[in-house]
Amino acid sequence: METGTSLKSLSQQSGISTSRLTKYEKGENPIPLAVLEGLLGLLNENIEKFIDKDGPIGQWLDEGKAIQEFLELPEELRMFVCKPINKPYLELALSLSGMSTEKLRSVAETLLDITL
Repeated sequence: METGTSLKSLSQQSGISTSRLTKYEKGENPIPLAVLEGLLGLLNENIEKFIDKDGPIGQWLDEGKAIQEFLELPEELRMFVCKPINKPYLELALSLSGMSTEKLRSVAETLLDITL
């Protein structure tokens, strides 16, 4: 419905009967991944739209993305993060990243006063 394509039209384009498409649509029959990808291609839709982001697959995809982002960091940062002894520095950076600009300025001024 969202794409403006009728079941009859999709049936003709895909070679899948309208009754089978109706069963897929109502969740009465599981859709094989290859069939789903083919139908989405005909509808110019992306499979990402249909992935449960809160379920196990969504979590797996999020973890994969996080790993990829970590691997894209410069090697020296990756090595720093991987050393357990550096955990306090990372926790401090996390705390600082959540502070407002005013609070950060106050902390920096206090550090400057201490070092003078």
